[in-house]
Amino acid sequence: MGCVLALVGGLLPMAGYALVIAWLDRYEREPWLLIVGAFLWGLVPAAIAALVSQLILDMLIRSIIGEGLAAEWLQTGLVAPMTEEIAKGLAVFLVFLIFRREFDSVLDGIVYGSLVGFGFGAIENVLYLFGAYAEEGIEALIILFILRAVLFGLNHAFFTSLIGVGLAVLRLARSQAIKLVALPVGLMLGIMAHSLHNTLVLLTAAEGGPGLAALGIALLADWMGVLGLLITIVLALRREQAWIAEYLREEVENGLLSQRHYEIACSAWRRMLAGWAALRRGDFRRYRRLGRLYHLCTRLAFKKYQQARLGEAALHPAAIEQLRQEIAAIQMQEA
Repeated sequence: MGCVLALVGGLLPMAGYALVIAWLDRYEREPWLLIVGAFLWGLVPAAIAALVSQLILDMLIRSIIGEGLAAEWLQTGLVAPMTEEIAKGLAVFLVFLIFRREFDSVLDGIVYGSLVGFGFGAIENVLYLFGAYAEEGIEALIILFILRAVLFGLNHAFFTSLIGVGLAVLRLARSQAIKLVALPVGLMLGIMAHSLHNTLVLLTAAEGGPGLAALGIALLADWMGVLGLLITIVLALRREQAWIAEYLREEVENGLLSQRHYEIACSAWRRMLAGWAALRRGDFRRYRRLGRLYHLCTRLAFKKYQQARLGEAALHPAAIEQLRQEIAAIQMQEA
């Protein structure tokens, strides 16, 4: 029974958090293949890479400075954050490198970083919950579940999302100087936030240390970071809405997009209501068609924004024209 609880308690909350963060990307949903792939990267390859790296570095550290508190502090406060964030960040970097067109905004960086973090947190939670149950029984498992899956459940997503933000800045910045430092700064911030958390948690268990006070500070620091991330998500959504409103206005003036569809495309709430209206009538074909239409409208607005901001003239004219043709075809079906 305890083993089942450890497995479910480790995986289910993180999978739920991952679905929520994917849902928050209201205007341009990421491809499900990449959503699942990012989560699974954190769950398996990143966890294995981090574990192997930590074992090797732990043996090296202990061979140099010996056993003791210093080695434990170095391993927990530096080695673990560094190896884990690099292993998780590699997945976000691969998405950025291979699927560059999916990296349209800061929100995309947050989404991919969070998904990898939730996957990593899931497998880590399973292992810790198994250990707690094996050593101390079901009560220890429940307490650890509350700590890891509830109170600190968003940590790994927060840490790795900072790397995703760095990559988004690299994608969208005009300044070469900013492009040069964006990823290193994002990685450094992720490692530093992770290190702070680990150090404070280690202080909680240290003999003669601050105990619960350190745990409270860790909780406060982590949730302040998460709050900052949520504020960033809200601001990013408002910014995406502004791009859609600005860059689709021309398409209305040119007759490509109707005023009604323009107004719906500019509002996540109106998009949802339009979809529900089609579903209530049992018109699943129109529901899918509207979803496709507003997705294409968002893609068109984002490509026009990137062309205006970054001057990606070699790529976007053909892509923009293709999007216009697809939008026109759907609008003919809607007429």
